[in-house]
Amino acid sequence: MFRPLLLALFLISTSAIFAQGIPNPNMEQWTGSGKPAPFDWKEPTSWKSNNAVTEFISATVTQSTTKKQGAFSCQIRTVNVFGQDVAGVVTNGAPGLDFGSYSVVSAQAGTEFIERPESIQGFYQYIAAGADQGLAVCLLKRWNSGTQTADTIGYGTATLSAAGSFVQFTVPITYSSDEYPDSIALFFYSSDPATIQNGSILRIDQLSVQLTAAVDLEVSEDAIIVFPNPSDGHIRYIFKPNVKFGQLTVQVYNILGLKLVDCPLQDFDKNPPLSPGNYYLHIRDLQRKTVQKTYILVQ
Repeated sequence: MFRPLLLALFLISTSAIFAQGIPNPNMEQWTGSGKPAPFDWKEPTSWKSNNAVTEFISATVTQSTTKKQGAFSCQIRTVNVFGQDVAGVVTNGAPGLDFGSYSVVSAQAGTEFIERPESIQGFYQYIAAGADQGLAVCLLKRWNSGTQTADTIGYGTATLSAAGSFVQFTVPITYSSDEYPDSIALFFYSSDPATIQNGSILRIDQLSVQLTAAVDLEVSEDAIIVFPNPSDGHIRYIFKPNVKFGQLTVQVYNILGLKLVDCPLQDFDKNPPLSPGNYYLHIRDLQRKTVQKTYILVQ
C-alpha cells in the first residue's frame, strides 16, 4: 500500500483545519430510532440526542434541510416537558440518558481523539425565543488509570446568539495540562441554562477542528509527505534520510471518523489496499504527535 522514496524535502505547515476526529461532522448521515410512529425520530449517526427522554412530548433533535452546505443540518429545539423547559442536546458518542434531567449523561459522551486543537469551528443558525442563546461546549479528556476516570485536560464554550442565516462560530480551547487527550466530547444545546426559553431552535452544520502544530515533534513536520492524491490505493511517501521507520505510526480514518488502520509505518503494506473512497491519513511520532495529516481520495 505504501511505497517509500528517500528524498530531502522541506514542507512548511504550521496549522490545519480538518474534520477528522469529529464523527459525521457535516450532519449528512442519520440513524432512525427503530420505533413506530410517532416515535420514529432520527438523530445524527455517531451522535446521541435526548430524543428518547422527550419523545412523549416531542423530539428535540431532528434532520433539517435548512443547512449551510450539503443536504442536511442538525436542528436542536427547546421543548416544554410537564411545565419544565428542556434544552435539546446532541453530543458525539453513545452516552446514556438521564431521565431525571431529560438529558444525556455528559460524563459518558465522547469519541476517540488524540490531537490538541486550538479551537472547534462550525456554522450555526439560531432562532431565539426571547433573549435565549444556544450553547456549544468542548471537552478534551484523557483516561486516568489511577482513578479509573477520565480527566478533563481541555475545555471551551461559546454562546450562540440569534442569527437568521448560517454564521461561523468558534469554540477556543483552554488547556490545564501538557498531555494529549484520548477523546473529545462536543455538546450543542438549543438553550443556555441561564437563558432557557421554550421554542428556541439551533441548527449546526460543517463542524471542523483547527489545529496548531506542536513545535516539539520528535520527527519534524518537514520530514514526510504523502502522494499521489488521488491514489489508486498505492500510496508513496517521501521523507528525510535520517527518519527511521520505527519512529512512526500511521492511522487511517474514513469520512465518519472511524479508525480503520493503526499500525507502525513499516507494517502498513501488510494491510489490505484501501477500497475506493475518501480517507484521512495521519502519520505520528513516538509521542503520538502528528507529523503529517493528509486527506486521501482512492479511486
